[in-house]
Amino acid sequence: MPTHFSKQLNLKSLYYNVKENRFRLHGSPNIVTKLCIVGSGPAGFFTALRLLKLVPPTLNFTIDIFEKLPFAGGLVRYGVAPDHPETKRVMSTFEQCLRNTRIRFLGNVKIGEDIKLKELRRFYAATILCTGAEDNRTCFPQASGVHGLYSARRFVNWYNGHPEYVNEKFKLSESRTVLILGNGNVAMDISRMMLKSPTELENTDISPYALEELWKSKVERIICVGRRGPAQAAYTIKEFRELTKLGDVRISILDEDVKQMNDDLRILGKKVRDTEKSAWRRKRILNLFNECYLSSNLKDCSSSKKRTFELKYYRRPLQLVTDHAGRITHVEFQKTRLVPEGAESFEHAEFQPTETTERIPCDLVFESVGYKSVPIEGVPFDYERFLIPNVRGAVISDKQTQLSPLYCSGWVKRGPRGVILSSKLDAEETVDKILEDLDTGVIEYKETHQAEVCDLLKTRNRRFITKNDWFALYNYELEQGRASNISGPKKILSVEQVWRYLKEIKSG
Repeated sequence: MPTHFSKQLNLKSLYYNVKENRFRLHGSPNIVTKLCIVGSGPAGFFTALRLLKLVPPTLNFTIDIFEKLPFAGGLVRYGVAPDHPETKRVMSTFEQCLRNTRIRFLGNVKIGEDIKLKELRRFYAATILCTGAEDNRTCFPQASGVHGLYSARRFVNWYNGHPEYVNEKFKLSESRTVLILGNGNVAMDISRMMLKSPTELENTDISPYALEELWKSKVERIICVGRRGPAQAAYTIKEFRELTKLGDVRISILDEDVKQMNDDLRILGKKVRDTEKSAWRRKRILNLFNECYLSSNLKDCSSSKKRTFELKYYRRPLQLVTDHAGRITHVEFQKTRLVPEGAESFEHAEFQPTETTERIPCDLVFESVGYKSVPIEGVPFDYERFLIPNVRGAVISDKQTQLSPLYCSGWVKRGPRGVILSSKLDAEETVDKILEDLDTGVIEYKETHQAEVCDLLKTRNRRFITKNDWFALYNYELEQGRASNISGPKKILSVEQVWRYLKEIKSG
């Protein structure tokens, strides 16, 4: 360990024991090492939890978590479907994290607006960016002004009560056929939300305005379209199975897609060798897919079903077709086929277009083709992969040199893929790198005071949410949820309401 770092921390010995997965400390430090995390979603909390676990309390070590919204939780609060309360239970773990005396929370603080990143970096020994993926990919980048085209992310944030999306309008009461572009879990989520009986959503934390709109919905047919085949679909077996269990919904699968799928499986089977885990997952997905296909061809199965969920594959969206008023009437697709040459696995087999096209009529179109991160001022950004270039979470420049002490974790680090717990594994790698840099002196202590950030925000008249404020608001939401027989918090839906309720709570 460099001499200057040992002197700064007043340590006789500080090292990271990989085998035991923890720090050991000999001697008593008399200074405070401060880190900050930007973003309070799963990536931010799992990073904080990992740091709290590995750095012993005897080391004066604090973490400030910044969040642009008043509430912590990120994807857990605003991304998980309301009818999946079991997934949201991880919020209790995040709540315990916030109770730790080494953690501070500063909500309603937008990095880049309320405080610049370069200013933030002056206050902390290291900064970890966990800002997630705040934008969405699109098949139609030039389609501005078209009525009836939405991103799946926009719809998800709307029914989950995200403050920036409470005023969205989707006109479900005027639509009968909805087309969803994409084959991942988000596509399954929004399909299920539109097909499920609103009665089943009444005791969830769905936003009240979304529930009201779903009661008025006239949607009776949802068509989910993928560019490749069922074996390449990104949804999980759990998400797919939930749709098959909706009592009032018939699953529809085309004969031609099943035939092409079987041809693909036979040809790809001779070209690639999958791992046991991958083969097991694919087998489960395809078994359920085949069950749905067989059931969809039974005449007595379809007669009593009022709504239809159609799965279409091997179709790449080409263009939107609109009427004279700019409303979508059709989407034109180009048929595709998989290319077995060069495929490393079934899941990663590429496709190529054919000369056959097809038009599918619809009233609304939701794009669910992936999220993407957005660049942050002063931070390198990969515009092809839409993430921050990094090595093990350490941000690197265009010249591949480490920009210490700046780190990243979560979707902004690896791209928007995986489930919530994937961010836990990701955080472990980033934190391990941070601890290595702390141990070797790459991260240097800076003589600042914790109150300086708050003082700066106050001088700029920026109102921010403290940890105590957050607990007061969250407990209020939980109480309102219990009073309304909701399995979770009854969410406060706007920043204006936050300040009003906070004032009421503090006044007794």
